[in-house]
Parts: sequence; structure tokens; C-alpha cells
Amino acid sequence: MASAAALVDDLVAEILLHLPPHDPSGLVRASLACKSWRRLLTDPAFLRRYREFHREPPLLGFFHNVYAIPCFIPTTMASPWSERAFGSSGWRALDCRHGRVLLDGMDEKNLLVWDPITGDRQLLHAPDIRRSSVSFCAAVMCTAGGCDHLNCHSGPFMVVFLGSEVGITQACVYSSEGDAWSVPASVHHDIRIGLFQYRGVLIGDDVFFNLSRNTILKYDLGTDSLSMIDSPAVDDHYVLVCGKRIIGHRKHQGFQPLPMVKGGNTRGNCRMVTI
Repeated sequence: MASAAALVDDLVAEILLHLPPHDPSGLVRASLACKSWRRLLTDPAFLRRYREFHREPPLLGFFHNVYAIPCFIPTTMASPWSERAFGSSGWRALDCRHGRVLLDGMDEKNLLVWDPITGDRQLLHAPDIRRSSVSFCAAVMCTAGGCDHLNCHSGPFMVVFLGSEVGITQACVYSSEGDAWSVPASVHHDIRIGLFQYRGVLIGDDVFFNLSRNTILKYDLGTDSLSMIDSPAVDDHYVLVCGKRIIGHRKHQGFQPLPMVKGGNTRGNCRMVTI
């Protein structure tokens, strides 16, 4: 039969498990209550249960480029980093996903993958298509098999890089496991359109980017191929639905990917829904 102390610990653990993840300061304050609570909250088994129970990791903030400095803008009272957390100028944040931030070295034309939690930084030589591109964008993502992306640090990752020049957009993928860029895939289009530097949206094996005001570019990770989705050139406010997921919206100024959409296994035809 379990002791009274063990039953109390189980009850406390169940209560702490329901602390909202969007405000991490609650866990910090609870850990200061007493040694037993601190021991419980720092137990890897409890932290694993906490992540599995809440599933979606909390949104701690976002990165905003200010004069070639990627600044962290917190959305919680207890921010784990300062505004100048990255600590270096001459870099621009391109993407943030699965606990990693992808940055572009504006002068030396290199890329950098930074893990703000561990502080790890990995410098990547930009692909050849970076040098000839008039406009470009990129996305970073975890590639660890079976990962739930709740606590993926120090694991393998990939970077999808797209570059546009006159009449053509190319894409290639960097794999941290192979430490190399893939052979570029390409798609030809009207010479008047090019990539907008909005954050890409990952859904299953597809990454969506904004190619001009009325065109969406899809990169298929499974087949390493590029394709275009033409959106109607109208002034209505509508959303783009892929399978059962909304991946972006458009109102006058063009298609804007939604950064809050999470990756899933959804595959299927995309369609526009007018609001």
C-alpha cells in the first residue's frame, strides 16, 4: 500500500501537471515553494508527462529584424531570453521552427542555424543558388524520425532554401546528417514575379512559400519537386485550405502564410474559400 507521503506527491504532481504552458513562470514560481516541489518539477519523468499532456509547446515570443539585428519579442511575462538574445549584428532571421532559428548572414551570404535553448550555433555555407538569386527565402525543420517536436534539440535537421531570378525559382535542401546541399529543383514562371520573404508553412511533406501576390509555391520534400498554385486575382478576403488545414489568407495585399499552423500529415488538394 502506498504511503501517505507518496499519495501527497502524486496529488501534487497531478495539480502541477495542469499549470498552463503558455506562462512558464508558473512552473518557476511553483518550484520555489519547497524542495519537494522543486525536485518534482525538475524530474525528467514529470517534464516528459507535462509535454505529452499539453502537446503543443508554448509560444514564448517571436523574432523581429531591426536594423540587421534579430530581436526577440517575448509574449509571456517570464521571458527566457533578452531582446538581444542572439547578440550579433549583420544577421536576419528567416525562419523559426522546432526549437531552431534560421538566420541569414547579410554580408557574407552564409546561413546559421541557432538553438536558443542550448545556445548551439551551426554555420552553413549558402547554396550556389543564393549568389544568383534576386530574392530568396528559407525554412528550417527537424528531421528526427518519430520526433513529436516537443523537445527536439541537438537532433538532425534540414533547411529548405528557395531563390528566384528572372523567370525561374530554384530550391535545394541541406541535410545536417549528410552535411551537403541537394541538387536544385526548379520551376519556370513569369519574369515579373519573385519570392516574398514571408515565413514558409510546413504541412506534412510540403512547404508553402509566397511567390508574388497571386501565386503560392509548394516544395514537396518527398519528391524534391516544385509546383505553383495560382490564387484568384480578386480583392475578396479568403483563406487557402489544404486538406483540413488553413495555411494562409489573402486580402488585397496578397497571400500571407500563417506562422501558427503546425506541421501534420495532411496531404491533398488546396482550395480557396471566400470569406
